[in-house]
Amino acid sequence: MTEPHFDIICLGRVAVDLYGEQVATPVEEAVSFRRYIGGSSGNLAVGCARLGLRSALISRVGADAMGTYLHAALGREEVDTTYLNVDVSRRTGLAFLGLKDADAATLDFYRENCADIALSPDDIDEGFIASSAILAMTGTHASAAHSFAALEKAASAARTAGRLTILDIDYRSSIWTEAEGGPECVASRLRSLLPKIDYLVGNEEEFAALGQTSLSEALVMLRTLTQATFIVKRGASGATALHPDIPTNLDAATLVPGYAVEVMNVVGAGDAFLSGMISQLAAGAPIEQALTVGNACGALVVSRHGCSDAMPSTDEVDLLVGRPPREASPEWLKHLHWVTRRRNWPQPVAALAFDHREPFEMLLEQTGSPAKRVGEFKALLTQAAINVMEVSDHTSPGALIDGRFGAASLQKLTDLGWWVSRPVEATGSRPLRFEAGEALETNMRSWDSRQMVKCLVWYHPDDEEVMKADQIRSLRRLQHACRSTDHQLVLEVILPLNGPRNESDLIRALGQLYEAGIYPDWWKLEPPTSDQTWNGLSEMIKAQDPHCNGVFLLGLGQPLEDVLRSIRFASDQPLYAGFAIGRTIFKDAADLWFTGKMDDKEVIKVISERFSSLLPAKKVKVE
Repeated sequence: MTEPHFDIICLGRVAVDLYGEQVATPVEEAVSFRRYIGGSSGNLAVGCARLGLRSALISRVGADAMGTYLHAALGREEVDTTYLNVDVSRRTGLAFLGLKDADAATLDFYRENCADIALSPDDIDEGFIASSAILAMTGTHASAAHSFAALEKAASAARTAGRLTILDIDYRSSIWTEAEGGPECVASRLRSLLPKIDYLVGNEEEFAALGQTSLSEALVMLRTLTQATFIVKRGASGATALHPDIPTNLDAATLVPGYAVEVMNVVGAGDAFLSGMISQLAAGAPIEQALTVGNACGALVVSRHGCSDAMPSTDEVDLLVGRPPREASPEWLKHLHWVTRRRNWPQPVAALAFDHREPFEMLLEQTGSPAKRVGEFKALLTQAAINVMEVSDHTSPGALIDGRFGAASLQKLTDLGWWVSRPVEATGSRPLRFEAGEALETNMRSWDSRQMVKCLVWYHPDDEEVMKADQIRSLRRLQHACRSTDHQLVLEVILPLNGPRNESDLIRALGQLYEAGIYPDWWKLEPPTSDQTWNGLSEMIKAQDPHCNGVFLLGLGQPLEDVLRSIRFASDQPLYAGFAIGRTIFKDAADLWFTGKMDDKEVIKVISERFSSLLPAKKVKVE
């Protein structure tokens, strides 16, 4: 038998979930929504991929914006979408969800003649099915004859290839009721599939629905149809595996206990449970361990907003079940979940930093120029950076740009796929304050999610406690806003220029911020001048947050040759993430341009040459 290419193929329902952002609010009262990959098979495919499995999805989406979104979002989760076919005659399914209370969400399905339910046997490639160690199917697709025929064909192909087959009953009352023939027909079709199934998964209500009788009678009857292992999910209590015997009372069976968590949203718990269980079955683990990990995954998801987006990583699960020594604090679990979801960028990043606002405001005042001139100058910087990167072999171009003066440049480089970050701090504020004031999170929610957040904080480890407490409160607020709006955080820490300054102080400053629960995705720091400082930074960062992306070097307006020397010295350091240099490159050119002593072409030429000098490639395209 050939070695499977995939660990798991998920076949069935995929849609877009739109979750109300207002907690304790029914869907009809929600005023804003967050979009996620949805549908039981879509959730399962993501959950398995997050746990390190080679995951694929077979289904259909519409030839619409939501279908395009699902393809892209699943791709980012490293789910294979080769057989996520586009149906040009149907729309992608939607589900609106409101988090009315901790025990139930209000759901409103938009699935009439939707794309995924149009799945047919023609969508099933038997060779593709055989390429996976496990086939997991969801029962909703028994609600239509053609999609059920696809389940039958896939199950037969998996059985012929000797692959493990799993059926999630996936009972949805409204979907089964509206199906042709009603719930009885759906249940009958699924029962006919059971001889080809190795694991049958559902909660107590789902097993009863499949048997169309009471739970106890359904379990006994279903056992006459299949020797599959029955996995009965029992909510917060845990889960039970039944094989081969069926007890007269389910409470008499061995229960693998669940985990006590604060529940936000019960939707998606079953999909998370199944992904955890499958991850262990794929590794050959005993069923008790599979249920333990499944329970952990379910517990983590119910404590979060959304389904697919809430799916945990292996690190999160390991922390919850207690295998590593570190305490599974809620804050650290949230951080682990964040770092496994964020986008990764090639490193090192070469970023031209022109997010400055105050220096340009001063130039406007000195020269009497209109504000639009700043945007025009930043457009020249943008063109220079593009020119350099077009002829450079550097793979990760970047920029720091503000939204006040540089909005057009900001969007242009974001759309080009550059690493782009924008500032939030009120210039020069100490203690830290934000340009958007109390509207910080609201303002960030309007940003493109591909953009990073940059924040400069003037912080010294020997500041007065009142000052440090104020700064840390602001940084905690910022971190919460970043996580809530899906923006990575670049935290720039500079020791105040009018006080004692040495590199050991900088290391202590970062240590205090970590101790306060601040975990930026990137640090932006003055260039360390010795191996000893780099080693100290590396040891401290790796101990506090081994998932940190690394350290960007800033310039502080130093001479170009000094900046280049710092970059060369840092380039061999493991935590070196790149540079973000600005005034060193453009300050004198800005002074000359605003006073009419340098034209546009000269600005682009000078900036191109200086920016290029910091990169390995030296050729420059000048316009």
